[in-house]
Amino acid sequence: NFHTMLDVRYATSDGIVYAAFIHPLSPLHGGEFVSALQQAARAALTFGGTYTSSDLVFGAQPAQ
Repeated sequence: NFHTMLDVRYATSDGIVYAAFIHPLSPLHGGEFVSALQQAARAALTFGGTYTSSDLVFGAQPAQ
């Protein structure tokens, strides 16, 4: 789902699925922090459906 996810990826541990925000080892500032929360929340909400973290889509479109 790299075409529909931005900085968020799904991870699993002990049968639990997590939405993990991936960011370089630099501090998150203002808007970046808000974006991280929004992306992780949307990834959690769309799990099992569209698997998206935002309205942006890069590269090939997934089959409908």
